[in-house]
Amino acid sequence: MKIKNICIIILFLFFLNTAHSQTKKATFVLSGKTDLNFLFSKTTILHDSTATNTLKDNQSGFEIGVGYFVADNFAVAISGAYSYTYEKFEAVNYSPATTETITTTLAVIPQLIYYFPLEGKLKPSLSIGAGYTWLKERDSRTTVNNNMVYSLAGPSFNGAAGVSYFITQSISFDLGLQYSHNKLNDKLNSRIYQTQNGVSGTLGITIFFSK
Repeated sequence: MKIKNICIIILFLFFLNTAHSQTKKATFVLSGKTDLNFLFSKTTILHDSTATNTLKDNQSGFEIGVGYFVADNFAVAISGAYSYTYEKFEAVNYSPATTETITTTLAVIPQLIYYFPLEGKLKPSLSIGAGYTWLKERDSRTTVNNNMVYSLAGPSFNGAAGVSYFITQSISFDLGLQYSHNKLNDKLNSRIYQTQNGVSGTLGITIFFSK
C-alpha cells in the first residue's frame, strides 16, 4: 500500500508541474520505449506429415531514459536498454534432443536530442549517442562456464530519428527508427570480437516536467 501511495504522489507532482513545459529550457524528460522486434514464434518442421523439428523463439527489449533540456528543444540524456532473446530447438532422432540458447544485452548510452520547433502536436526529433554495451550468450550444449558461449563488452554508438505526438502539453507518444553500431570484445577469448550493425523501430511514451 505504501508503494502505491508513493507512486500516486509522484504522478501527481509530475502532472502538477508539467503544464506548458514540453521542450522548453530547464524541463526534465522521462521516457520509456520498447523495440518493435518484440515477438514470440513457433516453427514446426514436418516430413511426410510427421513433425521432426520444432523451433520456439521469444524476443523482447525495452529502454528507459532521463534527460534535461539545456536549451529550448535541445536536451542531454542518458538511457539504459535491455534486450532478451530465447530460442529452444526440439529435434526428433537427434542428440541432444533439446537445445536452448539465451542472449541478453545491456547498454548504457548518454545522448544528445534535438526536437524541431514545429507548431502543433507533432514534433520530429533527432538524437545521437555513444556509450557501452554488454552481451552474454548461453547455450545448453556448452557444459563449462555456466553454459556461457560469449561474454562480450565494448563501445556502442547510435543515431535515431523519430516523431512525437503530444496528447497533452506534457505527455507524448513516440515512434522512431534507430541505427546502432557496436564493437564488442569477448572476455572469455581475447581473439574473438563481434562487430554489430543494426536498424530497429521503437515505440514509446515520454513525460515532460519542470521544477
